[in-house]
Amino acid sequence: LEKLSSALMIVDSHKDKFLAMVSHDMRTPLNAVLGLSESLAEGVYGDMNAKQVQSINTIAESGRHLLSLINDLLDLAKIGAGKMELELDNANVEDMCQASLRFVLEQAQKKNLKLTLAMDNKSIMLTGDERRLKQILVNLLSNAVKFTPDGGSVTLETKCDIDSESLMFSVRDTGIG
Repeated sequence: LEKLSSALMIVDSHKDKFLAMVSHDMRTPLNAVLGLSESLAEGVYGDMNAKQVQSINTIAESGRHLLSLINDLLDLAKIGAGKMELELDNANVEDMCQASLRFVLEQAQKKNLKLTLAMDNKSIMLTGDERRLKQILVNLLSNAVKFTPDGGSVTLETKCDIDSESLMFSVRDTGIG
């Protein structure tokens, strides 16, 4: 049992080193993508039409999301070491929902899906880890888009109960789930 425990500790150590190395190697080219997309959006290489600007902004937003996923890889190591910490900050709920919907918009358009945001209060701010909340919403929305047949619909809905200081997110679709 002692040999097994020692072997598991070695494997865990190698996993942490691997995650740190992979995340570093992925960040380098991603930072170039983010930097160049920012330069393009600022017009450094010339003017672009509105559709091009929108595409560049989507690339940048997707790059930032990918960067947060890379950070999540590092979080796995932190969780294993018992050093995981939430990054609590104030976040605008509507902005967070809109960003999550934009992330799945292209997939939804390919399937001719109607994406809807239904909020009972558009001015809600919350204190939470915005990156992790967006990750949850994007995962739920991605699954909804993936399993909704062509021509269907996906709705992200929020309901706020000010009295109980609670906020509920729900994702509904016309798919199989």
